[in-house]
Amino acid sequence: MKKTLLLILLCLSMALLLWSNDKPKLSTISGNIALSTKGSVLMLNVADATPSAYKLVLLSQEALDSLKIEKQALLGSAEVKGMVSGTSLIVHEIGKGDKKFVLRDENSHPLAVGKSQISISASKCISCRLCVSKCPVGAISMQKGKAVIDSDKCVECGICIEGIDKFRGCPVGAIAPQK
Repeated sequence: MKKTLLLILLCLSMALLLWSNDKPKLSTISGNIALSTKGSVLMLNVADATPSAYKLVLLSQEALDSLKIEKQALLGSAEVKGMVSGTSLIVHEIGKGDKKFVLRDENSHPLAVGKSQISISASKCISCRLCVSKCPVGAISMQKGKAVIDSDKCVECGICIEGIDKFRGCPVGAIAPQK
C-alpha cells in the first residue's frame, strides 16, 4: 500500500514537472513582415528557418487603432517577439529600427481591447469544432452545439475564416467579417 502511494506521488510529481516545463515561451524572430495575398493578414517570412513563414496574430483592428498602430507601419524588416503556436506567432511586440510597437504585456494580455468584427452564423454552423481547436487565442467556444465567438478575445487573425497549415478555414463558410 505504501509503495503504491509512493509510486503514485512520484508519477504525479514527474507529470507536474513535465507540464510546467512545457508552457509556451516567448520567442524573438527576425524577418520580413509582408501582407499576405489573402487580404490584410500579416505574414512574417523568415529566411533559412522552419517554418519559413508565420501568420502574425495581432489584435483586433479597433484595438490596433486605439494603440495608434497602422498595419502598414509594421511592414518590412522587423524583429518580432511573441508566443509560437504552430505556424502562428501571437505577437507581443514588434521592433522596427528605433521604433517598438507593444501589443501585449508579459502575461500575454492585450494592452488594448476592441470588439471584433468577425461573426459566426449559427444557422450555417455544423458543430465540427475545427475553429475552436485552431483559434490561437481561445476566442471561439461551443454553446448549445454551435460555435460562438467572444468578440472581446478575438484578434481578427482570420485563421477561422482563411485557415492555417492544413486547416482551410470554416468548411461551410459560417464564419465571416460582419457587414
